[in-house]
Amino acid sequence: MALEQLDTKRPRTDNTDTMMTSIKDLLHRQHPICTQFEATKHEIRRELGGVKEEVAGVKDKMGALEERVAKLEAPPTQHDRHQAGQPAPNAPFSPCQVVVGGWDDATKRADLLSDMETILSKAEVKDKIQEVVVTGKRRSFVLLRVTPDNEQRAGIWRIVQAIKGLDLTHPNGKKLWVAPSKTPMERKRATVANVTLKTILTLAPHMDKNNVDQLDVEYSSGTLWLLGQKVSSCQGLRPTGHETVEEGWIDIERIARLLRLDAASVRSTARTTHPAPLKTQSDSRTSQRDRLGHLECCRQTLACLHRIRL
Repeated sequence: MALEQLDTKRPRTDNTDTMMTSIKDLLHRQHPICTQFEATKHEIRRELGGVKEEVAGVKDKMGALEERVAKLEAPPTQHDRHQAGQPAPNAPFSPCQVVVGGWDDATKRADLLSDMETILSKAEVKDKIQEVVVTGKRRSFVLLRVTPDNEQRAGIWRIVQAIKGLDLTHPNGKKLWVAPSKTPMERKRATVANVTLKTILTLAPHMDKNNVDQLDVEYSSGTLWLLGQKVSSCQGLRPTGHETVEEGWIDIERIARLLRLDAASVRSTARTTHPAPLKTQSDSRTSQRDRLGHLECCRQTLACLHRIRL
């Protein structure tokens, strides 16, 4: 009995050889798979390195985009307002700081320079002027570039008042005028007031522009009050039915009500008065929608980039 049991536990050489052969055959078949696995692993590592580099680049772009969105959403600083055309109290004027005009359009350059020489001597400001500039062969105005020590606003105004005090009249009967030169933004604001004033005087020539109760103009902000009511400006909320002029607006409907005219005729006159095409309120809303759409696109891009980073 014991011998029989011992015999059953004895390993069988034939079965063992068969098993070893099967294992070797299996390993032989698995070798290409293992080789492919190793190649795939190295390829994944290489691709992962490229992805990490791309993620690093995306992070840099995301930081720049976040900074841009923050600037778009931030309120304007004093520097921004200055860049937009609101000069600081002690800021110098533009390179040609004083403008003198009133001559005929076809006045020769030599005549302008000769007249200006006499004017500067009479006003006793010749030593404060660095250069007299005439921009063409024939002009109706002269530009004065002041000396560096007179470039501040106070110095400019002293020169302007000295020339204005002469009360000069050209032989053609026109009175010569003098004023500080303006920045591009200041000229745009003055254009708003000018277009509004010309529109009103065209439609209602009986209005007295020297009577502030009828027409009161503030060129520095582009604001005009008609019969005490604001009808144009570069500041404040834009009314319904306005026309956009440069950086400001004209309240067409209010002008029409105050003058008892049809709004269509007021709008037509305003568009004729301004040399550049005016924008309607719908145009302004479209431009505003474009800006808001751009901002929303930036926000969505940031959200997408955040998800990629996570």
